[in-house]
Amino acid sequence: LLIHTSNADLCFEAARALIDDADARRRLQESGLATAAGYSIERAATSEIALLTRELESHQKRSISLNGRHGTSSEERVTKSRSRPPLG
Repeated sequence: LLIHTSNADLCFEAARALIDDADARRRLQESGLATAAGYSIERAATSEIALLTRELESHQKRSISLNGRHGTSSEERVTKSRSRPPLG
């Protein structure tokens, strides 16, 4: 059931149609329950972990690529910057 909610008359008519049509109400209820059954905290968490893992791996690959391009690792750059005399 899809209703353009900015039109109050259409919302009213859709609600009236559901009040009058027990079969449509039953189908919507069954469909909603079937859709909801496909969701779970475990599935959502697993999906989020997979996404974050992919993003982290992608970030690490970009960092390695950038470090390789400059010829020094971030650890080497920090060490070099610490060994420089203070400015001023």
